[in-house]
Amino acid sequence: MRRLSIVLVALLAAAAGWAGVWFYFAGQIEEQIAHWKADRQSEGLRVAHGPVTVSGFPFAWRVQIAQPDLADTFSPGWSWRGEAVVATISPWKRGEVPLEFPGEHFLATGTGAAARSVSARAERPEGWAWIDA
Repeated sequence: MRRLSIVLVALLAAAAGWAGVWFYFAGQIEEQIAHWKADRQSEGLRVAHGPVTVSGFPFAWRVQIAQPDLADTFSPGWSWRGEAVVATISPWKRGEVPLEFPGEHFLATGTGAAARSVSARAERPEGWAWIDA
């Protein structure tokens, strides 16, 4: 009975520890998005978005950014906006981040007579990103 109690306490401590780690990194993800946004804005990009949500506990961090809106403010410029972008970060796939682009997305380039724009709603709106530490 004593051995079972020790195992249960160890399992509870491990679960509580993992919960703490998960929520710590969820906060770090939100902070890194804010830093990335500020860095891009200092480079001359217009960066806007709606709410950022982090879910997926306990096995992943599913980061959803609503209404992403990026634009190069230099001529001839480009812009992209969409309904959402979703990244799923797994602790066992370091650096490899699958992306989803649900909903409709709009891309525009150029100005005046050279202006072009396209809207798309992909059947499989998937991609990949690789991030470092």
